[in-house]
Amino acid sequence: MWELGGQIALSRMESLEFARDWTGEAVKHFPEHPGIVAQRAEALLLTQDMEGALPLWLRVNSSNRARQTAAVVLCELLTGGCRRKFAAEEEALVSREMIKWYRQLIAAGAHASIRQLHERMRQVGEVAPGFVGIWDAATKQARESMAAV
Repeated sequence: MWELGGQIALSRMESLEFARDWTGEAVKHFPEHPGIVAQRAEALLLTQDMEGALPLWLRVNSSNRARQTAAVVLCELLTGGCRRKFAAEEEALVSREMIKWYRQLIAAGAHASIRQLHERMRQVGEVAPGFVGIWDAATKQARESMAAV
């Protein structure tokens, strides 16, 4: 029941505060349940509590390792730095998942985290150059579209 409730709450960006409350209670009851811990980490990340999310992401044993790793990288970058290095294939997977998290942060209205990420784009590029390449292309396209209007 707790996991299903978290899944439902996290499925809608307008329910993030509820998801944060729900997963907070769920993790009190089931602190070692990997699904509940992952949901709590996601709720914290999307509500811009990177310091709270990071230790949870590090504990999770996710079936989607690239998604989890991307979340860890984002949290580390936004809490002081990340010195991780990836092989090319893994970096591509992590960068794609970081783009998905980036889009979710935008949808969640996480303006402070997005702004902070933009300010640290050089550090992001050291860890996930694929993310920066996709981000650069998207921002260039957006600028060109705005100029054409």
